[in-house]
This record gives sequence, C-alpha cells and structure tokens, in this order.
Amino acid sequence: VPVICALLNERKPGVFSDKLFCSIWMPIRQSFGGLYSLAVLLLSTSRTIAIIYPFYHIKKHLVIGVLYVFVLLLGLQEIGKYSVGISTVYGTDGPFATIF
Repeated sequence: VPVICALLNERKPGVFSDKLFCSIWMPIRQSFGGLYSLAVLLLSTSRTIAIIYPFYHIKKHLVIGVLYVFVLLLGLQEIGKYSVGISTVYGTDGPFATIF
C-alpha cells in the first residue's frame, strides 16, 4: 500500500510521512499478516480433518476460540514491541519503512 500511494502521489510519501499514522498503520499491517496465516492454517487443518474423518463434526466455538487467543497474542506482541520503544516511520526518501 505505501508503494501504491507513493506512485499515485508523484513519489511523495503522503500520509506515510506522519509518525502518528505510521505508529497505527504498522501494528495493524503486521497483525493482519499473522491473521491471514492463521486463517490458512485453520482452514487447511479443518479440511484435512474432514477428509480423514468425514463424519467428525468440528466444533465451531473451538475454532473461534483459537482465533481469539491468537488475536490476543498478536495484540500483546504489538503492545510489547511499542512499549520498549520500537517504532516505524516511512521516510521522505521513498515508501520504505524505517524501524528504530
């Protein structure tokens, strides 16, 4: 997304040069990457169980519980990173993130 915004905005970083926006954007972006991986894992696992045991009923509340626990762990990980002072800013030289 930062590269697309910069290309459409005559190579200017736009909102990605704002430190507040970047401090909100990066945890959301990194959390969604983890959520996509978990969704693929849960879907693959449930399909494998359905193929091996065709009459086994997968309990939906257990899958949703795993999802909630994973979201909680991702949130704690992001809070831990930013509580020790790790932050991310997109510089004016291009749409690349700098972590410091």
